[in-house]
Parts: sequence; C-alpha cells; structure tokens
Amino acid sequence: MPASFDPERWSQIAARRFHKACDASRKGAAAQFLRDQRSIPGLIKLVDWASSSGLKVSFSRIRNGAYDSSLRELRCSDRMCAENQLFVLLHESGHFDVGNPGPLDRFGSGYAAVSNPAIKHSMLHRIDVLDEELTAWALGLQRAKDLQIDIDIMRYNRLKASYVKSYISWALGTGDYVFDEGKDA
Repeated sequence: MPASFDPERWSQIAARRFHKACDASRKGAAAQFLRDQRSIPGLIKLVDWASSSGLKVSFSRIRNGAYDSSLRELRCSDRMCAENQLFVLLHESGHFDVGNPGPLDRFGSGYAAVSNPAIKHSMLHRIDVLDEELTAWALGLQRAKDLQIDIDIMRYNRLKASYVKSYISWALGTGDYVFDEGKDA
C-alpha cells in the first residue's frame, strides 16, 4: 500500500508560506521556512515507515491529526507547517503503537470502554484518554529516534505541551479537548 507524499509539493508549500509571510513582514518567516525544509526528510522517513507498516498517510483539511485504526490511516492537517505535521504524525503513529497488542497491552485496543456511555463520561475514561495521549507523544518521540529523524526537541515539547494542556482541561471538565479528527473522546 504505497503512501502518497510528494516532497516537491511540500517544498513548494513551504516556499509559498515563506513568500506570503515576507510580504506581510512576519517575523521569523525565514526561520520557519528553514524548519519546514529540515522537516521534509523526516516526513519522508515517517511516511515510508508507515507504508512499510501497512499504514496509509493522508493530508487534508482537518483540524489536527488522527489515527484511524479501522482504516489503518494516519491523518494530518494540510494547513500545518511541515514541522508541526511531522510532530503530529509522530504522535499519531504513537496511537498506532498503543492500539497494537504487545508491551503496551495496558490500553487494550485504545481508549477504555468508549462504547459504554456510563464509562465514556467518567473520570476513569478521561484519565485513560489522558494516559493514552501522553503515551502516544512519548512513543512518537521514540519513533523519531528509531527512524533517525532529526527534530528540535524543544519545539516538539512545546507543541506537545499545547495539546496536553487541552487534554488536561478536558479531563477536568474545564475546557475543550483538542480532538483528534475521527476520535470520539
């Protein structure tokens, strides 16, 4: 199952973003352009890994990212910069690991008892979701190391922190969860 990823297209998108930002006198445009360019080889490695693992990778107009276990598909917003796409896809690949039997069996097939409404809205379920999300970020970072994908760990951790903050607010009932597209938490 070949994955569709066109590095030339992503390079063109980064160049368009750079030119648009320069026109708007946006600070940091050159630095973001360079980060996007440095992220493209990592995206290639990750898409190749996904393909060799029987996973499809798609980029579309969704809010964030998602792993759809029934379709064996990693999804990512095509509106993100390449660097954030890499980070989000690494995280979503962590959900693939969480849902597979093996050393992480504590999650079974992912979120606990989603189909049971009594449990779905319980604190137990919310903590399980939070636990899975944190684990998926850690597994994504491990995958980057395993595939020798060069990432800026501080920027990875900053993006992770912004997502984790929303997960915690949701778990405590004080905010919105940054839902992964296709997930029902």
